Amino acid sequence: MYTKLKQDNFKLTVMDDKINNEEYYFEIIVNRSFLNTLLLSLMLFKESMPKLDVKLTPREEEVLMHISRGEDNGVIAKYMNVSIHTAKIHIRNIFQKLGVKDRTQAVVKAVKYGLINIF
Repeated sequence: MYTKLKQDNFKLTVMDDKINNEEYYFEIIVNRSFLNTLLLSLMLFKESMPKLDVKLTPREEEVLMHISRGEDNGVIAKYMNVSIHTAKIHIRNIFQKLGVKDRTQAVVKAVKYGLINIF
């Protein structure tokens, strides 16, 4: 998010991290030229990403993020407040939608196509 300041300067606010549902931000002051270059670069980067016609549900995206952290089915179930069986169903659906056979392939494909961001 950015906010216009005086004399073609903008305050750029970026979420740095989210820990225990608390968001942490940092702010920098940039000029119009830098902001325009940054926004253009982000648009071009997004357009250059390969496309994958897959729609994951919000719960599937959440499961995939847990998988990317190396968490097992029991841990995933606990964090999501569901049974292990339900976690396995979500994982099976993710594998089917992505056309993969294991967790590593699922995470690699999801990152490659911009379905999740692990950085």
